[in-house]
Amino acid sequence: MFTFNYLTKNSLLTRHQSSFCSLYSMFTPPLEATDIWAMNIDRGFVNAVVFIDLKKAFDTIDHDILQRK
Repeated sequence: MFTFNYLTKNSLLTRHQSSFCSLYSMFTPPLEATDIWAMNIDRGFVNAVVFIDLKKAFDTIDHDILQRK
């Protein structure tokens, strides 16, 4: 609970943040994204999405150096 209080007190959460927020779940971001994409399609816009696999990037880091940092 301390983390949430600290984040809200210091205005560190954006409206796009779903972690630590009540009434939000892991399904909220994809639902919001698909809603925006649908509105863009209705307006005649083109949607582009880039997915990045950060796990692979993390696996290439020397963990001994990371722990010392």
